[in-house]
Amino acid sequence: MKRIIGLCVLAMSAACAAPSAALAQQNMGRMGQMGGMSQMGGMGGMGARMYDTRTVETIRGDIIAIEKVAYRGSRAYGIHLLLKTAAGNVSVHLGPSWYIARQHLKLAPDEMIEVTGSQVTYEGQPVLIAAEIRKGHQSMMLRDSRGFPLWSRSRQR
Repeated sequence: MKRIIGLCVLAMSAACAAPSAALAQQNMGRMGQMGGMSQMGGMGGMGARMYDTRTVETIRGDIIAIEKVAYRGSRAYGIHLLLKTAAGNVSVHLGPSWYIARQHLKLAPDEMIEVTGSQVTYEGQPVLIAAEIRKGHQSMMLRDSRGFPLWSRSRQR
């Protein structure tokens, strides 16, 4: 009886693992097909992998809110903006809070800014992963032209 139960548990484990492995491999294949994407930092590690140089655009709007968002599985925080544009509200992901705090350009609600970044879908929602923010004559660089985060040491490969 113990042997039959053991075989059932083993069979169920294999049945569950195979689709998970196939899904993971399929997702990795998609990531590899999306040219111009970097592989580190941001959004709990996802932001840089999602940055796509083919979807870069520049938007203008007023800052509605500035949020400090916890990265999953980490004690670190990221900074997100909610920007009111002519086309509607846009969620903008900047980068780690420690990096944003060290920048000379300071942001506040009700300020008009211009953001250049990659328009992507994250957790089913459209977001802009920021590469540069401009306010008047000041700017804050967050990523290089390939989308690699400026706060990451490994971007120098």
